[in-house]
Amino acid sequence: METVNTKSQKSETQSAFDDVTTKRVVGMWNRTLLPERHKSAAKEVYDQADRDSMWFVTLEYLTNRVCNKGSIFILTGKRGVGKTQMAACLARLVCLGQRDAHYLRAADLYLCIKSTFDGDGSETGLINQWSVKPTGSNNGCQLLIIDELHDRSGSNWEDRILNQIVDRRYGNCLDTVLITNETRPNIAKTIGPSIVSRADETGGIIECLWDSFRSP
Repeated sequence: METVNTKSQKSETQSAFDDVTTKRVVGMWNRTLLPERHKSAAKEVYDQADRDSMWFVTLEYLTNRVCNKGSIFILTGKRGVGKTQMAACLARLVCLGQRDAHYLRAADLYLCIKSTFDGDGSETGLINQWSVKPTGSNNGCQLLIIDELHDRSGSNWEDRILNQIVDRRYGNCLDTVLITNETRPNIAKTIGPSIVSRADETGGIIECLWDSFRSP
């Protein structure tokens, strides 16, 4: 009777599983659309960050709160404190957990939607793409990062689009991180009281008040 080496079979099965998992994670990471500068630095920055720094403590707080419950966070602070790099590190950790994360600059988001005005796609289709739960048949994401919201013109149309995306994600229990250089007192005016209220309920406004992340 042939002897079956179950230990060897389990090892081969685990190895195959690990290979599939690695390919899945790499695919998710490649689809994040993060700026290459921040994307390529994410692992090194995370590994070398001072664990006692406010930057790292804030990242850990975000990581623990972004848990498939529709949390909304608004990161605010002056230029150069590492908000976008923090978002890149967060996206990497989300992908390592085998969940999709996407990054968009606010200006690019609106340009994508405006590109549908000539009949190439639809505004509703794009909003749905950024607002639905990820499945094998769509491009949804568990974490959506919208950066540089201070660059918006603040038109009623822009406000409506942003509110629709954030509100639908909230309803679908999808996490959202918004990034702006605006000061806290101006956020309700520039981003809108509805989104600020949702953030207060599910996540919060985080003021990044530490020294410049870019300083040596």
